[in-house]
Amino acid sequence: MSDKSPASNKAPQPVETPTSRQWPDKIDDVRRLWEIPRYRKITKVAIGVCLVAGFGFAPARSMLLPSSTEAVLNRRIITVRSPIEGQLTISSQGKDTVITVSNPRADRTRLADLEGQLTRNQRSSPILRDKIEDHASMLSRLEDQSENFRQGRIRQLTARRAELEANVRAASARREEANAAYERSSALAKTGNISNAEMGRLMRERTITAQNEISAEQQLAAAHVELDAAQRGIFIGDSYNDRPSSTQAADELRRRLNELHAELKATQSLQDRLETELEDERARFSERSKVTLNTPRNTRIWESLATSGEHVRNGQDLLRAIDCTSAVVTASVSERIYNKLSVGDGARFIPADGSAESKGFIADMSGAASVVGNLAVPPLVIDRRDQFRINVELMAAGEGCNVGRTGQVIFEPKSR
Repeated sequence: MSDKSPASNKAPQPVETPTSRQWPDKIDDVRRLWEIPRYRKITKVAIGVCLVAGFGFAPARSMLLPSSTEAVLNRRIITVRSPIEGQLTISSQGKDTVITVSNPRADRTRLADLEGQLTRNQRSSPILRDKIEDHASMLSRLEDQSENFRQGRIRQLTARRAELEANVRAASARREEANAAYERSSALAKTGNISNAEMGRLMRERTITAQNEISAEQQLAAAHVELDAAQRGIFIGDSYNDRPSSTQAADELRRRLNELHAELKATQSLQDRLETELEDERARFSERSKVTLNTPRNTRIWESLATSGEHVRNGQDLLRAIDCTSAVVTASVSERIYNKLSVGDGARFIPADGSAESKGFIADMSGAASVVGNLAVPPLVIDRRDQFRINVELMAAGEGCNVGRTGQVIFEPKSR
């Protein structure tokens, strides 16, 4: 017989571990624990503590951050001034407001003076051109006359030269004849067949004919000189100067033509300058007599300072408009908080109406002085309990171009 008992013959049972338990069993255990009052109370307390810690952290954090006692949503003001003096007309074109200032009594003295100068200058230009044409025509006639005179004088001197050449040849023939007669008489005088008186006459005749030939040659040389000068346009004579009157008149006309051309050029230059000045003066007069202005884009009229039909002065304020492209929050803080802040620190504006908050940064800190900037809501409107003023520039301008909404600014100073 075997010593072992029947129990020892059974297979070993697996040990139950927590990980081997199924989810339904865990849920049953939790349900049994929840039915015990002590465990139910402990669970409720734990859930309450978690809810208080979660939802109370944000308010507690906000209470620990520096904040303003009050804040007003503000916007900058754009002032439209009249550029000229005149009558004001305000009209609407859709969403735009058109401002027109007309001055029918604008000074046009300078404009009238320039127009008169230009008119006189324009009238003088055709007169100068007519004078130039007349002088040019007269000069052409004088040049033809001078050329005809020169050609005639050259022909005259050419004929005179031919005449003198003939005189030289005649004088030379007479000299040769006188020399031959003298030589014959000299042979006869040796034989005593001719008187001494006749020999003296023949000697004188030979001398005179020789001098006449020399005189004719000199006259011919003078004629050559005069002809050469005439061919170059220079006239030599005892009864006139080196240039005839027609040539001198042509020279005077050329000088006058040059003066007229220079005067015409100066007139044209003056006309160009007057036209430029007149165009500029007309533009200036147009600006002085009538100006049309449009209200700046992305603005809303805040205050009208003049009415249509009113006579306004130069530089007078016409209206003030709100700049809707940017938003500023004017906040009041205590002295203690003011000393903790710096320009550039982050900030959040929380409207009092419960709308979404807006982020921004501190743009400037004026302290007890007036708020920096031309703002729609002046600082005197804000409660004066805290005199330390801060302007916060918001990142987004917001919709509706609202002004005057109150709220609170939570500041987020940078770590220093």
